[in-house]
Amino acid sequence: MRLNRLWWIALALGVLGLVALSLPYALSAHYLEKGSVRLVQGDPPALHAAVEDLERAVALDGRNVQARRQLARAYLILAQPQSALAALQPALDVAPKNPLVSLELVDVYTALGQAEAAVQTYEAGGLGMPSAAAAAAYLQRAEERRQAGDRIAAVELWRKALVADPGNLYALWQLRQAARVAGDDATAAHYEEQLRYSDLRSVAVPSHVQLAEYQGRAMAQLAEAGIWTDETLHNIASYQVWQFAQGEVGRHTERVLQALLWDRPGDIDLRFYLAELYHRRGEWEQAEAAYRAVLERDAAYAQAMLRLGMVFQARGRLAEAADWYARYRALAPDDLLGLERLVEVHEVLGAPDTTALREQLRDRSDDRRIAAQLLGVPADAVQLGENLVRNGDFESWLSGRPEWWSVSNMATGDPWNEGLFIGGREELDAPDGSAMRIQGMWLRQEPDKEPGRWGYWYFDERSRRIATLPLEPDGVYLISFDYRSDAEEGQGAAVYVSDREEVLWRGDRRLPKTGYAWRHFVAVAANRSGAEATMRLLLRHWGSGVMAFDRVRVSRLELPGELRGALDTARFWSSGL
Repeated sequence: MRLNRLWWIALALGVLGLVALSLPYALSAHYLEKGSVRLVQGDPPALHAAVEDLERAVALDGRNVQARRQLARAYLILAQPQSALAALQPALDVAPKNPLVSLELVDVYTALGQAEAAVQTYEAGGLGMPSAAAAAAYLQRAEERRQAGDRIAAVELWRKALVADPGNLYALWQLRQAARVAGDDATAAHYEEQLRYSDLRSVAVPSHVQLAEYQGRAMAQLAEAGIWTDETLHNIASYQVWQFAQGEVGRHTERVLQALLWDRPGDIDLRFYLAELYHRRGEWEQAEAAYRAVLERDAAYAQAMLRLGMVFQARGRLAEAADWYARYRALAPDDLLGLERLVEVHEVLGAPDTTALREQLRDRSDDRRIAAQLLGVPADAVQLGENLVRNGDFESWLSGRPEWWSVSNMATGDPWNEGLFIGGREELDAPDGSAMRIQGMWLRQEPDKEPGRWGYWYFDERSRRIATLPLEPDGVYLISFDYRSDAEEGQGAAVYVSDREEVLWRGDRRLPKTGYAWRHFVAVAANRSGAEATMRLLLRHWGSGVMAFDRVRVSRLELPGELRGALDTARFWSSGL
């Protein structure tokens, strides 16, 4: 009995010993998880808290490679590369052949300015995989070799940079220049083609700050050489600010713009995009100063006035916001967004002209009133049915697309002309919450191919196919939306509903250019086929530049008896015309 008791005591002590031995590892894993979550958040307080958690994880288990990698990453974000190196180097003793550790070490050496060590680590690991830090190191080494007069070595390093960062604009630009110097026109033309028609990977803001600097320099040189037009440069800069404003990559976007402005100090649009970057990040004081700097150089740059109104409204300084909105409206009286914002602040301020302004807004946006005007009847003779379009305000998004909408890509190169487009959510420049934005960056114009275009179909989420909206015989329907398009009519925004002339209208209805301004569009048309029919709704972009849609509506119109069946052609209306 006594021996049995001793055996159980020994077993219990053994278990307790195992628990005591494993406790540090368990705690290390706990702090690693906490630190990793905070690291993803990205804001300064979370980063410092992440460092504390990850340092605890390493102190509890010095062989925790993942904790050391994450700690090094946190130190790099905090611009402490020496601390990152000290955290990471012991991981090599634990996992000398771990490729992720080697890649992190490449990042650290590059941040320390030790390009040669970064290149050696990258090549010694036989990695051959994409690495922004390795590409930055190769570009730095190439610059050193070029300045030393060793152009052959520089060319080889630029080629290696392309392996580490496929599509890198700066490497492609330098290789094009080297081919021209060597008299190799065919190779130069090959690189020039890649540069002129860059893909999204090439024009996305790099994940490494030094690559951002190189990208900005390359973009300026491409515009200077005429490989990019000024329009292309501005389209891409606008896309970058729209898509890459937040977090660490937002700081890289700022670096791209600063590099561009170093080479193009008189480019007022680039200065506006820098102000917009601060605005999208909610950095109100910097945004205000940057927008004012735009107006100092061009007192009639209307968009800067509108944005200053937005900045002051966001800060609760409504009197100043109203002043800027009024100034903007004097220069852009047809812009619905500016008028809506002015009405908003005047209502809160109790301004005496609020009622008159609200009536002007209704004249330009009230579908019932506009439909009656198109039909030549009193407004009370027209009734609007329910909106047949779901998520017409683009508030709900799924995996980068608006819910109940699906991409239509007809800019693929075969049989259409190839183009570079991207769509997404726009919240800063939207009349109501969020809008759907399409950005066209370039579009080929080969005469033997159909025009390229890109847009969104109204989509049935349940059946997973393009939605067909039923139309009653002789039924009259209203189609309306807000839109903006800075491309010329025939090359910009368009709306498609049917390929039959007797069903509403046939083909794309091209929309007038609006510049920066938002306008309201209304169409009233009938199903004149004599039978039930269907419409399919497609909103799309036929050119480069920015286009956006919001508040889409399709409704049956209830009309007086004498008007039913009398609408023989579609009727169109757009505010500002």
